[in-house]
Parts: sequence; structure tokens; C-alpha cells
Amino acid sequence: MKNKLIAFILAVVASQVVWSQALNKNIEPPKLVWKKFIQFALKGDVNEAANLAGGEFRKKILKGSPDDQKKFLKEKFGEFENNPGKVNELIAQGVNGLQATVLFKPDKGITEIEIKFVFNKEENRWVIISCGKVAGTENPSAASNIKRLKQIAIACWFYSDKNNGKFPENLSTLKERKLIMEQETLSWINPKSGEEKPFLYCQGLSQSDSEKTILAAEPEAVDDKREVLFCDGNVSEITENAFQIQAKKQKWEVKSATAPE
Repeated sequence: MKNKLIAFILAVVASQVVWSQALNKNIEPPKLVWKKFIQFALKGDVNEAANLAGGEFRKKILKGSPDDQKKFLKEKFGEFENNPGKVNELIAQGVNGLQATVLFKPDKGITEIEIKFVFNKEENRWVIISCGKVAGTENPSAASNIKRLKQIAIACWFYSDKNNGKFPENLSTLKERKLIMEQETLSWINPKSGEEKPFLYCQGLSQSDSEKTILAAEPEAVDDKREVLFCDGNVSEITENAFQIQAKKQKWEVKSATAPE
């Protein structure tokens, strides 16, 4: 028992050291890494772009001949040339270490891009592991709901970092603390009727809760599914049945509701 306790304490200390490294001002934050990556991609500088990537994403960049590699970068990122946009960033402690998500909304077009990162503690830097369009962008309302949940995630993590890891008691606190600027961000848009309702929010949670714990969710199921925000900052679509099972595990009293056709 004693050895397990010591191992646990050492793991926590190691995690905090890596966390401190990742947030060090001398370490380029994910959103800056993304900005540099786009610059290299648009120039066709394959090696520099690949140097900022990792895993399967890096393999995709380096696949084929030099011409194939440049073509890949141009086809995938060419639309961002002379097209700056807004960037939101979320850094969280995931199951496999520190992770980050950058949401990039170009000024032109409605497509929002989600870029995922991991912190390479050996090289002491952030690397991109995936990049793609946010699910649901073909439906403006659905895309807006996902974006709003991700903004809530970022705001909740900013709040918790200054409040001993605890998330706010309610979503209105985020607006009061000016972590959310627009009241509409806290509301869900029914993609079928256009009606707006407040997102559901589970009180009493913190950064230490499981990545399977739901922090916020859409107030109604659409086609038997809901978008939910987990405590690790991840936003995913799950079935109504899975949502009700998890809510019950959390002792979160949520009535089953389905959006009308």
C-alpha cells in the first residue's frame, strides 16, 4: 500500500512538472505553433511543416514524392492563404498526457477547423497530431452548438486554473467573470426549429474528474443524439441512451427530452 501511495505521489508531481513546462512562457503555445505551421504549409516548406507535426499527421505530410507532399499541403491548407481568422485555445490534462485543441475560424467561409496537439515532454514543445473540419459544419446551427460548447470548455478551464481546479457553480458565472463575452454562447440552438435553450450544466465538478464525466450538454436530443462536453474539454456526439446512463452515474438528474420535428 505504501509503495502504491509513493508511486501515485511521484506520478502527480511528474504531471505537475510537465504541466508547468507546457505553460512556460518560453514554450511556444499551440496557437502560435499552428500559425507557423500554416506559414510553412503555404510556402510549400514540407520539412518545416512536418517538424511541427507528429504521429499519423506527420506521416501524411511526408507521404509520397516531394511533389506529392507539396500538393498535399496546398490542397489541404491553400484556402487559408490571405484568410486570417479567430483562434481559440484549450489546454487540458488528458489520459495520455497534456493535450491541446485549437479552434480556427477563417474570416472567409463558415468552415471551422479543429487542430489537436500533444505536448512532447522529451523535446519540450507542442506538436500537431491532427487537423480537420469541425463535425457538423454542413449544418450552421449544429456547427454553432459545437463551437459554443468548445468556448464553454475553454472558459471553464480558465476559471478552474484560478480556482483550485474547480469548475464554476453555473454557466452564468462565466459571463459574470467575462470569460464568456456573449450571452448567446451559453445557449443551444435547435437545428430543426431554431429555438434557443440554455445548455445543461453539471455542478460540483473539477479538473480531477474523469474524462468520461459530462460537464455540459445540449438540453434536448436530436435524432436520438446529443453533443456533450466532457471534463477533459472534449466535445463529442453521443446517443441519448449513453447520455442518460452517464448522467445517472454522475447522479445528475436530467429528464429525457427530444427536440420536436
